[in-house]
Amino acid sequence: MLVVAGLGWCVSRSAWHVLDPHETAWMHSGDWADYYQAWLLHTRGPWTLQLGAIPGLLYPFGMSTFYTGANFWLCLVGKLVAPFFSGEFQLYGLFYLLSFVSQGLAVRWVLKVAGVGAPARVAGALLGLVDPVLMARMGHIALMAQAITVVQVGLALRAWRRPDDAARTARVAVAVAVFSVGIEAYLAGQAIPLAVAVLVITRVVAKRPWKDLAVELAVLVGGVLFMLWQVGAIAAGDVDRSADGFGQFSSDLLALFNSHGHSKLVPPLPAGPRQAEGYAYLGVGVLLLLPFGIMSFWLWLRRNGLRRLAPLLPLLIVALLMAVYAWSSHVTVRGQEVLDLEWAFAPFGAITNSFRTCGRFIWPLHYVVSLGVMVLVTKLLPTKWPAMAALSLAAGLQGWELNANNQAFFAPPPPVIGPAWTGIGGQYKHIKIIPIQLQWICEYDPAIVSYLTRIAARERMTINSGYVGRVPHAARAACGAVFTGPLEPDTLYVVSPTHTNDSGLANARCERVDGIVRCSAPR
Repeated sequence: MLVVAGLGWCVSRSAWHVLDPHETAWMHSGDWADYYQAWLLHTRGPWTLQLGAIPGLLYPFGMSTFYTGANFWLCLVGKLVAPFFSGEFQLYGLFYLLSFVSQGLAVRWVLKVAGVGAPARVAGALLGLVDPVLMARMGHIALMAQAITVVQVGLALRAWRRPDDAARTARVAVAVAVFSVGIEAYLAGQAIPLAVAVLVITRVVAKRPWKDLAVELAVLVGGVLFMLWQVGAIAAGDVDRSADGFGQFSSDLLALFNSHGHSKLVPPLPAGPRQAEGYAYLGVGVLLLLPFGIMSFWLWLRRNGLRRLAPLLPLLIVALLMAVYAWSSHVTVRGQEVLDLEWAFAPFGAITNSFRTCGRFIWPLHYVVSLGVMVLVTKLLPTKWPAMAALSLAAGLQGWELNANNQAFFAPPPPVIGPAWTGIGGQYKHIKIIPIQLQWICEYDPAIVSYLTRIAARERMTINSGYVGRVPHAARAACGAVFTGPLEPDTLYVVSPTHTNDSGLANARCERVDGIVRCSAPR
């Protein structure tokens, strides 16, 4: 049932054609182009010791799946199946489907861990499936794997409720954290601290030996470092890992209640111009259940006391600390600054510059609240049918509430690659655009770069330009540089109209093909 529901919800948020691996037109717009360029050159590129390396992108500097957000694990699958596809293909649409289905399955599992009955578990899974935060991240495909955060929260709950199986719970949490490095950096940045919280809970609840925790922590650190190397985060080149925006791409103190215009029912609250990255709206279904969840929590505390809840403090502390980071150095309410914490964050510039989109770290708190409300409502309504009815009603209302956001999926097909470009891989190894073109960094023509990247992937060539998340220092320094030569015989030069008179091209053989000036060394 959840698979069918996930399929229906995925298609309603996008379109049927995104599930077709041969349909790639939609991948050429927005940030999707970043992932797709990396995907093309990785899946059609050579195998390397670092499985996530993409030596053909930004050649000779190179790039990786990590710094393009292309999703290492998906690219690896794509590379394995690429020989079965003669032309361009993508698996990102299927990843959308997997993300929705895995979200529903993860929420159902968490509710099972919490002791919720089967009918209510299914209804709660449907409510988790239509989580607003999940839908809002469709512009950044790898961020759709939020089941990772849900599972880590569930493992913390399992460690609390199942001290008899604490060792296995801890190992699974470590494995999920290590795996997450291959999906997306921000999700890994959440999964790793949550794994540490799980380890602490297993120590508190099950009195596990410190030696066991030390081993698991060492495996966590070693596994993360190994994965960072494999995905290309620990690169041979000097990558500029910093970017501006920390303190702007933040979350608001009222983020859990701000629909940001995604709701048909709940009007948006004011927010800063870049605070959509800190979007954490609970959804009208969860908001309607929230008062009943609070009542249930109060009744539970009266029966059990705070001492029973104490072992869960590591989860709550980690979620709140990440929320503090999400609120950033400029804490806001309704988009207006109420507290300046620049002094507190200043010593951590290396972290804040790397994880500038700090607002995303509000998600663990979002899921702690959302999942907590579902569990508590079922405890308030212990009989299975009222609990199922309440969660089903909330899921239906929340699914109807959210505006569809699928116009970007209907893009015109990319231009057909002209015959003059066929077979150039037999003559040349590299495509070099003069001057280098880097999105957000220097001169960048998305149509030209996309077209040439497709050619480079098809012809098994490299390209010196592209759209990437983080750029090598040397590539940034090459922006706008005059080409002085020498002309390399294995390189095809594509020249910007403003650089046709560069001194290094004085003896080049040049021609115009498909409106593009391309040059080569004299033969």
